[in-house]
Amino acid sequence: MSQQKVVAQLIPRLRPLSGWTAGQRLQITPVATLVRMEAGHLACREGDTDRFCVWLIKGSVETLSGGQQVCRIDAGTDMALSPIAENQPRTLSVRTLSEAGLLRIPRNRIVENTEVPGESASGIAFSELDDNDDSADDWMTMLLRSPPVQPLAGYPYPTPDELNGSHRL
Repeated sequence: MSQQKVVAQLIPRLRPLSGWTAGQRLQITPVATLVRMEAGHLACREGDTDRFCVWLIKGSVETLSGGQQVCRIDAGTDMALSPIAENQPRTLSVRTLSEAGLLRIPRNRIVENTEVPGESASGIAFSELDDNDDSADDWMTMLLRSPPVQPLAGYPYPTPDELNGSHRL
């Protein structure tokens, strides 16, 4: 089976890729790479900055901080469904404990496919605030009055006119 076919079968099971549309997954498949590593090798080093997200597909790895083991990750477990040590610069080293298969995808391609300009992952549309608009309140007040936040508070927030300047939020 070709590498692209294997990658195409793996991507729908991995986070955050599992939430993508078929079209998004199709765009990422050609840039994904399967890497085989022998036991004892470093897949990434603490403090390094690279351009990849890495998932464990086969074998076992350990994450290290300051040379001390933080955790062990085995392929097929819930932890292996998410990228390993994904922070940049890397906050952990990742060392293979057995022969391991890793899936590497350029981070910028994941970000490009995840973010839609003017829209969040939840489908709520966003727009930029106009700094020159004197009628606009500060950004926090606007956020608190936004429809998605109001149900969390259980009531709509009062406007400054409703407060008559005599009360504070």
